[in-house]
Amino acid sequence: MKKNFKNKRVLITGGSGFIATYVASLFVQNGYEVVLQTRGNGVRNDLINNKLVKMLSCSIFALATEDLDSVDSIIHLASAGVVLKRQVGIN
Repeated sequence: MKKNFKNKRVLITGGSGFIATYVASLFVQNGYEVVLQTRGNGVRNDLINNKLVKMLSCSIFALATEDLDSVDSIIHLASAGVVLKRQVGIN
């Protein structure tokens, strides 16, 4: 039996990343409303222009309580790129 996911909302952090945009697309294809949190550019046009997608341009630390309360699930895919650079020694 196919479940009805209409009006379900999911927040995805790290919304401009490769994995996050792929996951967001899967949710949209299945009828979810997606809230994409991102700090910068790079989100695919098909997501930006989709009526099921809401963009939040902010740090994950700046997410408002109402943003979190308005979703059914949160998928945390954000990371600090500077951490990877320091651990691996990338300049």
